[in-house]
Amino acid sequence: MAKLGVNGGGQRLFESLDSFGNVAETSGMPGRIAPAFFIGDDGQTVAQGRGQLGEIFFHRKSLKRRALSRKRPFMTAVPVKKILIVDDDVGLTRVMREALLSYLRCEVDSSPNPEYGFELALTKTYDLLIFDFSMPMIDGAMLFFLIGKAYNHAQPPRIVPPLLLVTGRGDEKRAQELLQEAGVRGLVAKPFVINRLIEKVKDCVPGIELAV
Repeated sequence: MAKLGVNGGGQRLFESLDSFGNVAETSGMPGRIAPAFFIGDDGQTVAQGRGQLGEIFFHRKSLKRRALSRKRPFMTAVPVKKILIVDDDVGLTRVMREALLSYLRCEVDSSPNPEYGFELALTKTYDLLIFDFSMPMIDGAMLFFLIGKAYNHAQPPRIVPPLLLVTGRGDEKRAQELLQEAGVRGLVAKPFVINRLIEKVKDCVPGIELAV
């Protein structure tokens, strides 16, 4: 990893190392077209078009067959993927969380506090980490470094999940250098279309399924 500075928040995490879900509920019927929107640097969404909800009609027998089919247990061999989001922008974190839960079959934990995010990473297992590149006290790169150090010292050693960085400074030299580091799978520069985030997550987590 590139050499990273440590400030007050990072020091506390080093000391701890030394000691050691508006998501739409659907019935499975097609017809929902999600709105397209951008996320700006300030975490506010900018509408690009209104979503449309199609009205779909079914024959009574079709509805009955559909109801019966829903009573059958749904069996799948693919476990639900787990994602951790840490971003000090609460509004942006909420948008990302709801988008992921709406489009993908996954569980999402989120926190605006890097220290609490670190604790979550130690107590749970995740398939993907999504961190803000620039946060006060501890930035996303430092948090990823601390989690990697803790995982390497665990018994047995744990596999460090891939990291997806979100930043409003995608052209910054340090941000580009981080893309060359092991484990950093991508960078989503703000403002971004939410579909870009979804596609990046799908690239980082092979086998993740679409929400039904």
